[in-house]
Amino acid sequence: MKYKYTITKEGGEAETMEAMSWKKLFKSLLIKYPKFSGWCSYINKKGHVQARAFREGKEIHSGGGLSNTERCTHCVICGCTPKPDQWSSRVENCCVDCG
Repeated sequence: MKYKYTITKEGGEAETMEAMSWKKLFKSLLIKYPKFSGWCSYINKKGHVQARAFREGKEIHSGGGLSNTERCTHCVICGCTPKPDQWSSRVENCCVDCG
């Protein structure tokens, strides 16, 4: 497999899955856990950490018309709760220390 993804559930339980692409991981993740809540992180081919957050089987994005309950409030890598000015501009849903 090309990439190793770290899957972390909301409870903090982590596991590693392998897939050739993000899209294939997303499909296999939702087959395994249909209502998955948590986040997935991996290192892309340029060496940058990428992280995506999920709630009840759907990917959530920071900003852009989401209600406050759907916004990511914790760093997807370390789990801390950054203040509004401590979010990374390079990595989505990450604090400045991790991204």
